[in-house]
Amino acid sequence: MFFSVAYPSSMTGLVGTVGYTQVKADGTTAAARTTTGIVELGNGAYGVTVTPDAATAIIKWDSGGGTPMYAVEDIVHRANILRVVDIDVGGAGTESNPWGPIL
Repeated sequence: MFFSVAYPSSMTGLVGTVGYTQVKADGTTAAARTTTGIVELGNGAYGVTVTPDAATAIIKWDSGGGTPMYAVEDIVHRANILRVVDIDVGGAGTESNPWGPIL
């Protein structure tokens, strides 16, 4: 998943300083702060492609430095589920082999 943050346009050149932490819904840390993989998108914006920990509810960005600015992104986890509604075996099956022969 791609996450991004937009700081004021004056905050350029902070790759290696800007970081993010994966935070659980209860406020505890799911994955520690890191600066790995963050790229500058221009005009004070930064982004990262990361697969969040399953318990992560928020990506908490910080600008780093002595007086950091913070931003958060909420994460909604969804399962990719395929539901089978109907299977047609064309009447080729039998009681002992309901799927029929492999064609």
